[in-house]
Amino acid sequence: MSISKVKILSIVSLAALILLSAGRFNISASENEQTKNIADQPVIVDGGTVEYFTERNEVTATDNVTVDFKGTKLRTDRLSVNTITKDAVAEGNVRIEDKGAVMQGDRITYNFNTKKGTLSNSEFISEPYFGKTESIDRVSDTEFIAYNGFVTTCGFNNPHYKIGSKRVQVFPKDKIRTKSDAFYVRNTPLMRLPFYNHSLKDPLIHVQLSPGKSKDWGPYMLSAWRYNLADNLSGRVYLDYRDALGVAEGFGANYNTPGFGKGDFKFYYTQERPHHTLQDQPGEFQRYLVRSRHKWDIDEKTNFTSEYYRIGDSKRELLGDEYNVLKDYFPREYELDSQPLSYALLHRSFSASSIDAVVQKRTNRWYNQTEKLPEVKYSMPSLEMGNTPFYLQSITQAANFNKKEAVPSDSGEDESVNRFDSFNAVSLPIKLGFIEFGPFAGIRETYYSSDTDDSSISPRTIFYTGAEATTKFYRIFDVKSGFLGMDINGLRHIITPKASYTYTMILLCRAAVSSNSIR
Repeated sequence: MSISKVKILSIVSLAALILLSAGRFNISASENEQTKNIADQPVIVDGGTVEYFTERNEVTATDNVTVDFKGTKLRTDRLSVNTITKDAVAEGNVRIEDKGAVMQGDRITYNFNTKKGTLSNSEFISEPYFGKTESIDRVSDTEFIAYNGFVTTCGFNNPHYKIGSKRVQVFPKDKIRTKSDAFYVRNTPLMRLPFYNHSLKDPLIHVQLSPGKSKDWGPYMLSAWRYNLADNLSGRVYLDYRDALGVAEGFGANYNTPGFGKGDFKFYYTQERPHHTLQDQPGEFQRYLVRSRHKWDIDEKTNFTSEYYRIGDSKRELLGDEYNVLKDYFPREYELDSQPLSYALLHRSFSASSIDAVVQKRTNRWYNQTEKLPEVKYSMPSLEMGNTPFYLQSITQAANFNKKEAVPSDSGEDESVNRFDSFNAVSLPIKLGFIEFGPFAGIRETYYSSDTDDSSISPRTIFYTGAEATTKFYRIFDVKSGFLGMDINGLRHIITPKASYTYTMILLCRAAVSSNSIR
């Protein structure tokens, strides 16, 4: 016979034959020793029927075939393995397990040495994700790529939600990346995503459902889906139902851009359709909220902060200020800040002073607001004046203020004015026994471009002088406690009494007014 066929009855005998066959290759001394060790390891094949072809250096097996090689477990109906190259072809109910991932399919070509292979008509599990795709390329034992399918965290055969993707890159127990995506609820596409990225080390739940019932909303179901598009870009997709108001949707994003700061963005929209409406009242209202916040540490001494709020509310416009998007849909945010402002702030620190520039523009006509376009403030805290015992404090501000009345209102009620304000004070801190005593004198000058009736106004000058005395008393209590991890060993109670005297003289329009005060 040109090909000798031997029926192997013992797994141990088969392992020995494969090892001897692999030994026929001469590995030169220049080859890496680690590669040589891997190549010399036998592939142990178990199955109902196992055959070894000596002239082809090939093992074939059928009927409940299993292979366990260097932590990789392969299960299949039929298998053929080259004992020299470790190349294998498996067909029928193929299942491969390795380092936190399970892949299944109809057929796989695989190399046990490199752990690379291609699986067709496949599906995979890499907790907490499950996916079905046309094919899977196993790049290494730490990465595989699935093509043309979907991925989901829903455990049902027909998942409630999923991401349809052309390319799913999985790093078991590390992260998952997708590209050219569509988000589905059941089989209905809701939105397109350019890509998606999520760390598998993140323990948080990705789909949150919050059912309930309230007086204003009636029965409701709030849902949020957490997503990671990249390592520095994540957020949520919102889909909410309130029986008394209807359906609302939106999305949020948190980002961190290297070199340009970090921030967040939120958009929430509803075409509100209340169940109960008054006569001649519209049956639906368009309401939305846009919020953007950003912080950028430009360098160690300079930073930039901004917030932007935009509210669209046809219900408030028609029915009055009783209605408010924040109040009706985000009551907790409304309690913290019922009238959020939009602004941009630039701060710069110097060795002994700082400067701040802020632009604050009204973006929602529903509110009374004073705009600052802009306001610039230079601050110098108490600074020692050379080698003298005196200290100088200085604050200078310049601003353009525009007072805006809430709509509906007469635009003639709006006011605009420029202001320049400067405060300078000199102090002499001294120690009188256990009392710290500090006399001071200062002057503040303020100039407004016009009065409330648009008439001219003279600068205002205020002269300050006085003194302040303070001291400290304390007592140490013998208290030892580890409550809340604070590790208290002795507790000191400090009392700081303070007394001050101030004399103020206001000079306005060549008239002088003086007053004495003590507190």
